[in-house]
Amino acid sequence: MTVLDPTNIATFEELQKIVLRLAPGRARTLPAHWTPGRQPVPALPIDEFITSFAERKRRPRLRSPHDLRCHRLGACPYAMARSGVAEAVEVAAMNGAAEDLKAFTTSKLKDLKNELPLLEPGLLSAFNHVRAIGSAQKRFQELDFSHLLNLEDRLIAVYLAIRDSMPQIEALHLERSQNRGNLWRQSFVGSLFSTWWSLTNSDPSSSSAPFLEFVSACWSSLSPDGLPEISWESAINSSLRRDSNSSWRREPSLPVADFA
Repeated sequence: MTVLDPTNIATFEELQKIVLRLAPGRARTLPAHWTPGRQPVPALPIDEFITSFAERKRRPRLRSPHDLRCHRLGACPYAMARSGVAEAVEVAAMNGAAEDLKAFTTSKLKDLKNELPLLEPGLLSAFNHVRAIGSAQKRFQELDFSHLLNLEDRLIAVYLAIRDSMPQIEALHLERSQNRGNLWRQSFVGSLFSTWWSLTNSDPSSSSAPFLEFVSACWSSLSPDGLPEISWESAINSSLRRDSNSSWRREPSLPVADFA
């Protein structure tokens, strides 16, 4: 039996398998068989985290039931957490696919960076040959030179275009070749920031043991098979640096009545 790797989702069906495991996942209402505020059965690691976290008295701690009910699925913090995990894995999968495309274009930039300068001597040599023929025709016009004149213009245009483009190609390749860390992990934890904020009214932090436990529980909930333990501190810090405006601090926009 093949163990599903959440960081390497190849098909939409694989992604849906994870999202369905997280039911209610991206649902806008609680499933009929769910009791708001009661740990689902069977429980996922994220459910067990919420159960334990609900007993915490000091910050960060779970928002009050009144405050939670202002949020989507807020009548049930288990549903809120599961929905956040589903969104995070979807975002990470989407960014992972985009990263594969970036890797492809980066490899092509490398090819251009290496190959275009090799064309320059040949283009310049051909240009000089055509120009020499043109100079000879000024003394004795023994052939129709009109097409070669067009070729002369195009050869020098391509030569100059390569020269003009090389700085940008080299800069883009250098920028994309920098080690930016594990982008799947960064996308996953970055997407969990808003869920953590909605649940706790506290900022995510790589030095916060509760937040690290929350992220680990979210990760472990993606598969019924045992997933490897991951150190999330670096991904959290990278995501926080990118999201310096704290955009995860989004206040709820949907009323409680929508989920009654």
